Amino acid sequence: MRHATIPTLVPVVLACLVAAAAPAPAAGLVATKTVPFALDRAVNLDLQVGDLRVTSIQVVRDRKPLLRELLPPPGGETRFSWVRYTVFAENPGDQAWTLNVQVTLLDRNDAVIDEFVFRKRIWRGRAGQARIQRITLNYAIPLVKKMKVTVSAQH
Repeated sequence: MRHATIPTLVPVVLACLVAAAAPAPAAGLVATKTVPFALDRAVNLDLQVGDLRVTSIQVVRDRKPLLRELLPPPGGETRFSWVRYTVFAENPGDQAWTLNVQVTLLDRNDAVIDEFVFRKRIWRGRAGQARIQRITLNYAIPLVKKMKVTVSAQH
């Protein structure tokens, strides 16, 4: 049986010391949560991806008849609305992160009504908002019952 010599043990011992001194890995880089769909109020997400704390999502329907001039509806009522989705995040870390957001709108049977992706760079030590504004058919808005929000982070 052959015994290990000092020259072969040194690299192994050094590797163990470096591994023990390494910082703990960051939180997972992808998180998903399904929440109720609600207009005009923030919905709590409480997710952690990397150094980013993703606190909430807010959905606001713009009441301005912006499309009325572009697509005059029969009967005088517009068929479309602008809907703005805003995700709030904080970055207490010392590096900037890019927050990627995927929102899937679901009906009461979990069938997909719409799905979209947007992103925002959140600088170190700051809070930020990732947002997207989309045109949505008015008849579809009451059918949305839940939002599946998937967030991911990358440097």
